Amino acid sequence: MFKYAVYLSYIVYIAAMVGITILAPDYIETLEMGIKAYVGAFLLWRFRPPFIGGTANGQFTDHDRKVAFHAGVAVLVTSGVVGALMRST
Repeated sequence: MFKYAVYLSYIVYIAAMVGITILAPDYIETLEMGIKAYVGAFLLWRFRPPFIGGTANGQFTDHDRKVAFHAGVAVLVTSGVVGALMRST
């Protein structure tokens, strides 16, 4: 299920970047901020500490590695793509 959600997120991200670049390039930075806020909020929810409802077992599973990896890729790609698009406009 996670794998399909990641693929869907990438497709939506590419479609949004292409659409914004063509139709409204002024909103590229707003989209970047929204994506980074989404990724950050998801990571805070997923890896929340015990005092706000998280688990205290300290286990970092294979699924957690995938989540952290794809979050890092999303932030890195977002920063790189937006930087390139801002230089080209």
